[in-house]
Amino acid sequence: MPGYAVTADIPTFGLASETLANFAPEQQQAQLDAASDFADSFLAARFPVPLANPGLALKEAVVVIASWRLLTVRGFDPEDKGDVELKQRYDEALAWLKGIAESDITPAGATLGAGGAPAAVPSGAGVVVQMNTIPARSGYNPLAKHDESIDADGNIIYISTPKSRGWY
Repeated sequence: MPGYAVTADIPTFGLASETLANFAPEQQQAQLDAASDFADSFLAARFPVPLANPGLALKEAVVVIASWRLLTVRGFDPEDKGDVELKQRYDEALAWLKGIAESDITPAGATLGAGGAPAAVPSGAGVVVQMNTIPARSGYNPLAKHDESIDADGNIIYISTPKSRGWY
């Protein structure tokens, strides 16, 4: 599966070219693919993955994560300003991904359904955290705090996030 970034993106968003010279292109791409999968693990809490039209912020986050992982193979130098800055950027990328999973952030290119609910996940793709239906009754909705809609049979469909279910 192609990831959200390619090796040519690393000098733009991650490591300097002279640092990259220490790693084979296959190593670089493997880290980018792993970082893309890692990002999808956060995105899948709310969206079908992979995102069809990801924004630059996601590309940057993936490159920063991959760059940090490459840097740790080489060895982190706490005295090197560039290494310290990359660690800070890695922490920021991780916080951004957590914000997406917790519904605090919606990344560019992510598709939301009606009322801000996650878009429908195509059959066999992504993960629906929990989706139930209950018969619609006039004026009755025990789940008003969750995203909802009415299906063709008149049932209330509600979708809740892992956070609202107390899973993390």
